[in-house]
Amino acid sequence: SFVVSKESGIKVPDTGGNVNLAKPEAQVFIDSQVVPAFKGKVIGVEAGSTQLDFVKKYFGDKGVEIRQYVGVPQAYQDLQAGRVDAVVAAETSTADFVAKNKDTAEVVGPGYSGGPVGDGMGIVVQKGNSKLLNPINAAIKEMYTDGSLKKLTVKWFGRDLSPHL
Repeated sequence: SFVVSKESGIKVPDTGGNVNLAKPEAQVFIDSQVVPAFKGKVIGVEAGSTQLDFVKKYFGDKGVEIRQYVGVPQAYQDLQAGRVDAVVAAETSTADFVAKNKDTAEVVGPGYSGGPVGDGMGIVVQKGNSKLLNPINAAIKEMYTDGSLKKLTVKWFGRDLSPHL
C-alpha cells in the first residue's frame, strides 16, 4: 500500500479491499485513479522488492519518479523529511508506520495483491519439508475459512491481510 504525509493532498479512492493486479480491471483503476494522484511525485520503495517491481510496471513511464532505498526505514525517513511524496511497502509495514506516526502519515487507497506483488505474506520453510509445510498450510486455510485470520490481521494491522485463497 501507499503511505503519504497527511499534508500531501494525495488522495486515492479506497476500494474497500485489495486490488488484484492479476485482473484486467486493476489496470483501469491504476491508470484512472492512482497514476494521476502520483504524476509529478516521487515514490520511495525498497530496492529489490516486489513493491519495486509494482511501481516500475505501473508508474515507471508515467511521469512518476521512483527512488530506491536499501530498506523501507530509509524511505520512511525521507517521507518524514519531505524528500519523497509517498512510500510503497507491504501493508504490514505501512500499517505499523502509520500507527506510530498517526498525526503525520496516512495510508491512501487500497492494498494491492497478485501480479508482481504476489498473493500475500508467506512463511518460509526448507524446500521439501512437507512435514512442517502441510500443517502450516492447513492451519492457515482453516483460519481463513473460519474468519479468525481476518480478525487477527484487522486487530494487529488495522486491515484485512488474509491471503487471497
